[in-house]
Amino acid sequence: MGGVLDPATRCLQLVRRSGMTNRFDRSLTSPDIVACPFATYRTLQCEAPVYRDPVTGWYEVTRFEDLRRIAADPARFSSASPAFAAGSASDPEITRMYEEDGFPPIPTLLTNDPPNHRKFRSLVDKAFGLKRVLETEAFIEALVENLIDRMAPAGRAEFVAEFAIPLPVTVIAHMLGVPEDRLGDFKRWSDALMLSSDITTSIERKRELTREIVTMQQFFKHTILQEQERPSGSLISALVEAQIDGEKLTQQELTHTLQSLLVAGNETTTNALANALRMMIERPGLEQRLRADPELIPAFLEETLRLEAPLQALFRRASEDVVVGDVTIPKDSTIVMRWGAAGRDPSQFEQPETLILERQNIAQHLTFGFGIHYCLGNQLARAELRIAFGKLLARLRDFQLAAVDNPAVYEPSFIAYGPTRLEIEFATNG
Repeated sequence: MGGVLDPATRCLQLVRRSGMTNRFDRSLTSPDIVACPFATYRTLQCEAPVYRDPVTGWYEVTRFEDLRRIAADPARFSSASPAFAAGSASDPEITRMYEEDGFPPIPTLLTNDPPNHRKFRSLVDKAFGLKRVLETEAFIEALVENLIDRMAPAGRAEFVAEFAIPLPVTVIAHMLGVPEDRLGDFKRWSDALMLSSDITTSIERKRELTREIVTMQQFFKHTILQEQERPSGSLISALVEAQIDGEKLTQQELTHTLQSLLVAGNETTTNALANALRMMIERPGLEQRLRADPELIPAFLEETLRLEAPLQALFRRASEDVVVGDVTIPKDSTIVMRWGAAGRDPSQFEQPETLILERQNIAQHLTFGFGIHYCLGNQLARAELRIAFGKLLARLRDFQLAAVDNPAVYEPSFIAYGPTRLEIEFATNG
């Protein structure tokens, strides 16, 4: 007698028996799939969990266990993937801008492999560790109160612009020691970094974004020089002074490390905040339950992260011919790690598309990745989310989407997911 099959395997066997294997033949770059990929994830997990995209030629991986095994094996699955550049590296105009005015891309954190990866990761782990996060919580609490003070009188807000963007960007600027008058620049630069690595962004737009990135690099260069002359004690100052094997980081290494920190501490948290609020609004009774029992807020946030990962995908490169599932992936092929699909894998999560606060494995999703590249900002992001929703629920009530056309607006992205506008209405407590 065989054992009980997990839901995903049972689904795949039924599809094969029906003769419908690999019926899906669309590209995940299709605009409708980019805009909302979740139904496609469900189809691929059932029919083709390792799927070669007919347009990009990339191998899309959607099963939880496959993704975890890949992430745990940097020797065979390299993070030094050309897909991160998404075509930019081959454009001579972009290359010229970096070489003449900025710092050409080099592997530091996200695009590096052992043993060099450890060199950079060891520098920033302490900066985003629990001790630093706990020291920052008072700042986060005061900032959240201030943002609510600004929103509350109107009884309505565009939540992304008025709360979800300024919260994380102000926090990361505070940690880096950057003046608040540069917050607008930080957000614009963070957006440029994300969009420039998106395959759906045109090469003309990538050139515009590169100009923004080069401007950011010049800002960091100037800041690094200032810290070298007059250390301030900020995170940037600490990185400037840090040594590995008796050597300090070069300006190019420092600049690209700071770029990674900017995105890690900013963009994904904005998406997570807006996704979570929209999901709470859409589920009747959930707001009241969370307000009545604030101890449930962390579980609620873990479920929102699982269901709608703010970073849906990242890339790996096969360092040799490898077998994933029952598919052989040739050496140097690009692999798309679909973190957003892992959270909805029925072989890992019962009722995967339902938000369940009592879920036993509630924090065992892959939204923050796995292995050596596990998101270094995960504790900071969780603290910002927890503090934000604790105070939003304590001070405001009766959240709903505003009575306007398209209150939740999404700009399609191949790797990110979250509304760019979220019009809401609410009442105040007391």
